Amino acid sequence: MLYVLISSAGILFTILFVIGTHEYAHFITARLLNIKVLRFSIGFGKRLFGWQDREGTEYVFALVPLGGYVKMLDENEGTVPEEERHRAFNRQPFYKKFLVVAAGPLANIFCAFALYWLLFVIGITTIKPMVGNIIPGSIADTSGMQANQEIIKIDNEPIVSWISVIFRILTHAGDKDQLKIETRSLTTNAKNTYQLNLANWKLNELNPEPLESLGIEPYTPPVLVEIRHSPIAAILPAWQQITQLTYFNFLLFGKMLTGKLSLQSLGGPVTIFQSAGDALYYGLRSFISFLAFLSISIGIINLLPIPGLDGGHLIIQLIESIIRRPIPERVLLLVFRLGFAFIFVILIQALINDIVRLF
Repeated sequence: MLYVLISSAGILFTILFVIGTHEYAHFITARLLNIKVLRFSIGFGKRLFGWQDREGTEYVFALVPLGGYVKMLDENEGTVPEEERHRAFNRQPFYKKFLVVAAGPLANIFCAFALYWLLFVIGITTIKPMVGNIIPGSIADTSGMQANQEIIKIDNEPIVSWISVIFRILTHAGDKDQLKIETRSLTTNAKNTYQLNLANWKLNELNPEPLESLGIEPYTPPVLVEIRHSPIAAILPAWQQITQLTYFNFLLFGKMLTGKLSLQSLGGPVTIFQSAGDALYYGLRSFISFLAFLSISIGIINLLPIPGLDGGHLIIQLIESIIRRPIPERVLLLVFRLGFAFIFVILIQALINDIVRLF
C-alpha cells in the first residue's frame, strides 16, 4: 500500500512538473509579449476540472496526461474581434512567435540544469563501474573482457559510473568502428584494454538493458561513491551533464531513424510512469535525478524538427521569415498531418513495447 501511494505521488508530481513547466513557459512568454492566451491545459481530451481568470484564460486539467498545450488567439483558428487582432499569435513578428514556441523546451532544459546543479550540491550517489561477471558467448566475452575489473575509460574518456558507461555504449550502437574500453583489475590493479565490436549489436526487445545485452554483469554488492561540490563548483558538472545528455538524445534519435537502434528500445508512458513511481520510492535524490533526465529528454524531443512538435513550428516560422510570406494553408495541413502521423506511430510503438514488457 505504501509503495502504491508513493508511486502515485511520484507519477502525479512528474506530470505536473515536467508538463507544467513546459506549458507554463509557453504561457508566460505569450503573456509577457501581450499575446492573448485562451487556454492552458495539462493533458488532452475530456476536461476533468478547471477555472477561468480575469483575462478570460481557461485553465484545464484533462483526462489523458500525455502532454499539454497552450491555445492562443489566432485568426487561422477562428474569427477574432477587430479590437483584439493586435494580440493574435499569427499577427506577431517573427521574434515574438519564435520566443513563445522556443520557451517550452528551453524551460525543460533549464529545469534539468537546475536539478542537476542541486544534486551535485547536496551530493549525488553513483555506482562504480565494476564488472562482476562476463556472460559466455557474449560480445564482451568475444572481446576477451574479464570479470572483477573496473571500467576506467571508454574511447579515452574517463568513466566514473555505470550511467556514464551506458551512455557511451549507446552512442556507439551500430558503429563500424570498435569501442575501446580500458579497465583496471580489482585484484592486481593491472590495466587492460579491450575492443568491443558493436556493428551488429542490438538491444534485447523485451529487456533493453545495454550492459546485459553486451554480456556485462555489474559487480555485486555494488560499490557506491558520493560526488559532492560547492554551489559554485557544481555549475560546471551540471552544465557538462546537460551538454552530454543533449548530444546523447539527438544521437539516439538519429540512430533510430537510420535503423542502428531498434524502435523496440523505446519506452512509452507506462515505462515513464513506472520509473517515476520507482524513483520516488527509492528516495528524493533518485527522484530528482529522474526528473532532471526526463526534463532534458522532453526538452530535446520537442526541439526536433518534426511538424507537430515545437521544433517543427520553429522551422516553419523560420521558413516564413525567409520567404516573407505565410506558407499556404493546404501545404501546412499536409505537413502537420504527416508529422502527427509520425508521432502517432512512435507513440503506438512505445506503448506496444510497454505492454510486451509488462506481460
